[in-house]
Amino acid sequence: NEVLPLVIAEAQAFQRPLVVSDIDGLPEAVADGQEGFLVPPEDAQALCDAIDKFHKDADLAVRTGALGRVRALHQFSHKAMTLKYEAIIDAMAPPPEQLLSAPAPAAEEAVPGELASRAELKRRAMGLPSASQVPLALRQV
Repeated sequence: NEVLPLVIAEAQAFQRPLVVSDIDGLPEAVADGQEGFLVPPEDAQALCDAIDKFHKDADLAVRTGALGRVRALHQFSHKAMTLKYEAIIDAMAPPPEQLLSAPAPAAEEAVPGELASRAELKRRAMGLPSASQVPLALRQV
């Protein structure tokens, strides 16, 4: 059970109009009448009516799909998600003066040429691996 299924963001990214049940986190991703339609759960008639609106008005389907893409890029893009994670880390990290006094990694952990960036200092202070210790495939996700 996903609170916000990934398929919603994927459909929005491909400009597909959406008809979704008004449950869990879906109203946070789909504004009724804008990026698609929210229908009450287990209401077959409301579901049919919403689908029929798109069937009868192709322009409506195109408009809601385009608005969905805008929302997906704004809310779910790599950049947006990175900024959200950075905000969480910033809220959890100790103040910068404590970061600067964090002990340097042991010689065997140090990577030649590794810069002690603010993000790297945060990682150290939180006991997380340095960016260079995370496999490249994971860093590109």
